This record gives sequence, structure tokens and C-alpha cells, in this order.
Amino acid sequence: MAPRSSPLRIAVDTGGTFTDCVWVQDGRIRITKLFSTPSDPSQAIAEGVKKCQQSGPITVLHGTTVGTNTLLQRKGARVALVTTAGFEDVIEIGRQARPRLYDFFFDRIEPLVKSGLRFGIAERVSSDGKILEPISAAEITKCKAASGHVPCPQPAIAHPHGCWWPCARLPRWPAILRRSAT
Repeated sequence: MAPRSSPLRIAVDTGGTFTDCVWVQDGRIRITKLFSTPSDPSQAIAEGVKKCQQSGPITVLHGTTVGTNTLLQRKGARVALVTTAGFEDVIEIGRQARPRLYDFFFDRIEPLVKSGLRFGIAERVSSDGKILEPISAAEITKCKAASGHVPCPQPAIAHPHGCWWPCARLPRWPAILRRSAT
């Protein structure tokens, strides 16, 4: 086999039950599925990489559904949501992708974060990443005061389209996470 010009790429998904590895070998997609090792997920990942039976450099792309599943199954700790003011209810409003859009008797799914655990902070970033309204110390203080009475071990930070412009917001958000434990 001729030397590879770029590293072999192996995609790994660690789930609660199985760890899946996918890679391309000799032009064919290869897959291996192993039992996950919840006490140390790296064990299943290493075993999956070994099963690829490749020598030379590799690139491992890793994702996990463990955290997502914990949240969706509501098995984790209570979570408060801190987001841009005006977007607190988006998690409940959701999208219009319902099985029966005009069904009056549709049973709504309970939101992942109840309304009493959602907090908004006044701040805005434009579509090109320019800070229009920075997060002020007063806003952080107000958020801490509003959320301080809530018995919640961990706030989740979510800001609209934050994946596009994380640098604009990140310097101020950690102060919210450092709120005193209740």
C-alpha cells in the first residue's frame, strides 16, 4: 500500500450504549461498533481506532450523544438557561415542525428548561459579529440576583447564532458562570 498523503480520518461517536467508528479504506466506507465504556469513554474510542488496523498518522473526529441524551431524557442536574434578552422563550416556542400543525389537541412537549429557570441578559451582536450592545457588569449582576434564588447547580449559556461569532461574547459570559452557589 502506498503511503497516504494525508492522515486517515476516523469519525467516532460515543453514545451511552455504543461507540461507533467510521472511516474510508480503499475507497469503501468502513464501520465498527463497540460497546461504550461509560466509566472511561476513551477505552472504547482507543479500541475502535485499533480496529481500523491502520499504520501511519490518523485524525480522530469525535462527537458524543451522551450529554445530549442526558438532557433530552431529563436524567441530569437541573439546568438554568441564560441567553440574550428576548430569546428566553425560544426553547419553548421551538419551530413549527409539529406532526399536526393545526391540531388544537396537540400535547406540547415539556420544555427542557422551565420558564422560571430562564434568564435574559441585554446584549446584541450584529450579523457580521460587531458588538452592538456589550454585556454590562450591571446586566451580569442583575442576572445573578434573579437566578440566585434558584436551586440550580449549573447555568447553560446560549446566545442566538453564537457559533458564528463566539469571540464577541465569550469574554463576558464566564462571569455569569461564576455566580455563587445556592
